[in-house]
Amino acid sequence: MGLALEVGILADLKEADAEGFAYFKEQFGILNQVLSDAGLGTHVEPEELDEVFSRGMYGYSGLHYLRRIGAYLALGRPIPLPGDKEAAKDPVLERDYWNRFLAGERLKYQHLIVHSDAEGFYVPIDFEGALVAIDIPLLGGMLGSTQRLRAECIELASVLGVPAGMDAEADEIMNAVETQGQGREKWQQYAVETFTCLQLIEACDASLRTKAAIVLV
Repeated sequence: MGLALEVGILADLKEADAEGFAYFKEQFGILNQVLSDAGLGTHVEPEELDEVFSRGMYGYSGLHYLRRIGAYLALGRPIPLPGDKEAAKDPVLERDYWNRFLAGERLKYQHLIVHSDAEGFYVPIDFEGALVAIDIPLLGGMLGSTQRLRAECIELASVLGVPAGMDAEADEIMNAVETQGQGREKWQQYAVETFTCLQLIEACDASLRTKAAIVLV
């Protein structure tokens, strides 16, 4: 088991899991309270969809590989070497970025980094800074914007030299993931980062297309 991205969770659960449907229905109400407290409009999660997007990530660690790249760039540092299983413990990501964010700096890549790595939501509403739920029982405790996450990932894909139109699950990416840190092309060397980045972009595209939230589960 590992982290998954789903777009259209209410539509998926409506007939298959009444208890799960009720839980996420309640969560979307809580989510709208967070949006309202931030002076933003509400999100209406569709309960009927022609498509439900679901993708498995690179375990629970893949997000940290990509977040690490974003943290270095946001703090004005050169791109680090390709990540490994210790990516989440990199002090630039784990300490320096968060310290400056909590001090009130308007750092880049907030929607990617200031978010739970195991659960939570991105909604198709454009707002500048990632939202932190205070004293509100929102799943994951933080809320991001689909539009902003997509823009951040598009920028990071360019940094990684990802070819336009590349599919996240293309054989060349899957093969490169097995040899992380090697390869002639930059995206091959940063294969896990590339895979994660493209998975997020595809989830964002599905969210914007269906007007449904991205849910990390």
